Amino acid sequence: MMVAGETEAGLPQIVGGLTVALARAFKLIDPKLKNPHTEHWERVARVFDLLL
Repeated sequence: MMVAGETEAGLPQIVGGLTVALARAFKLIDPKLKNPHTEHWERVARVFDLLL
């Protein structure tokens, strides 16, 4: 079982992994996308809602 300090220490890796996954999800939705707009964020949010 993790204690609070170990959990806090692991947060940068978790957030980093989620950030990479978010960027990859944008590219899957639209490979040419450079500047995501609201509609793109909503699509990616729906995908992440399914996964998380």
